[in-house]
Amino acid sequence: MNILLGDIVVSLQGAGFVQESEHSVYPVFVTEAPPDLCVDLHVGREPIGSWVESRVLGAAVVDGRTRLRVERTEGSLDLPLSCDRAELRLRGPWPRALDSLLSTLVQVAALLLERGLVLHASAVTRGGRALVFTGRSGAGKSTAAASGARANWRTVAEDMTYVALPDGSAPEVRPLPFWQRGGTLTSPERLPVDRVCYLRKAAEDRVWTLTDGQGVRRLLETVSVGVRDPVTMTAAAAAAVRLAQSAPVVDLDFTRACTFWPLMH
Repeated sequence: MNILLGDIVVSLQGAGFVQESEHSVYPVFVTEAPPDLCVDLHVGREPIGSWVESRVLGAAVVDGRTRLRVERTEGSLDLPLSCDRAELRLRGPWPRALDSLLSTLVQVAALLLERGLVLHASAVTRGGRALVFTGRSGAGKSTAAASGARANWRTVAEDMTYVALPDGSAPEVRPLPFWQRGGTLTSPERLPVDRVCYLRKAAEDRVWTLTDGQGVRRLLETVSVGVRDPVTMTAAAAAAVRLAQSAPVVDLDFTRACTFWPLMH
């Protein structure tokens, strides 16, 4: 089946088990568009109870710096830097394990194909536009997004946000088909980015305008590169510059009461 990961169409071979899972939203992201990247999926037979935690065991660019290899507790990813065909191996038919490896895949592919970037961020939408909340770990990204319901904003991403950077048009949030801790259900959407807000907890609500250079530094603090290697970090820097030049990046100081929403108009 061909599925949308952000604005990248992935041909996923051997993933019938995700269509049968009641917890999977992959079927909503199936598309008839031609693939940008083909993924061969090999699934083992281990019961899901044997997967205790998801963590990286090793990650490196190998084979004369032509391929990316990632080993995780739940499986492995082998991706040529040309991003034309990848191989995923899962220890068992676990949809969340597939999420984990595909999230690494899309983080790297978005950068190397120069399609966009994935931020450690939440995102909300109202009236066809999107706000992105990013910041350091514990900054309140999920809290800020959830509080938007009181102001009629709808959450589309809780902790991982794909921002497409199409040539000649505004950046767009493109929801991803992955499980989200808070239960947010996603679907394919194209939501122009109104602004990217770097969150900081404070005693009062305030928005601080940033220069392009300051915005790039904020984005580089929170961009998800999949594997920290010079090739991915260089691509991340270029993507951060493109985003900062095409959408406002601001510092948002906010209080525990999350009363900052009038500042978002």
